[in-house]
Amino acid sequence: MRGARRGLTENGRERRQIEAALQESIDVLSRDWPYDSKAETSIKSMEYSLMAGGKRIRPIMSLAACEMLGGTQAQGLPTALASEMIHTMSLMHDDLPCMDDDDLRRGKPTSHVVFGEDMAVLGGDSLLSYAFEYIARCPPFRAPRPAPRVPRPPPICGRVQGGAARRARAGG
Repeated sequence: MRGARRGLTENGRERRQIEAALQESIDVLSRDWPYDSKAETSIKSMEYSLMAGGKRIRPIMSLAACEMLGGTQAQGLPTALASEMIHTMSLMHDDLPCMDDDDLRRGKPTSHVVFGEDMAVLGGDSLLSYAFEYIARCPPFRAPRPAPRVPRPPPICGRVQGGAARRARAGG
């Protein structure tokens, strides 16, 4: 029972830490992706949806599982944030007119209402790709057995942002 109480009292603090880490993960995008300002709309769509609030249960559960297995929050945070990025992408795509056609999520206009359907699709696609890129960018933690070195992945999200820039220049 003590563990259950601990989880309930720390949930608010963990949520605030996750919110701050998610914001920092998105703030990096504008600095790292050297596309023109029109492609910035796709990044804003990603940020708008990712930072729209919510319970953040997926990253909280990811961190709890990591700690249960002997890891630290610092070790589990990249995967925890990536799980929230992937979940947000699924919500962005689910809200699209071709799916559930929802205009509101958590009391706010959905991404396709604010930024357009094309930018909501590209923003969701970017979040999915960025989740894996984000994990790959984070420094690995020391495993009991050395893992093979994984090369830095190509900037997958950059391709999506390039598509956003081309659509914007074409007037779409």
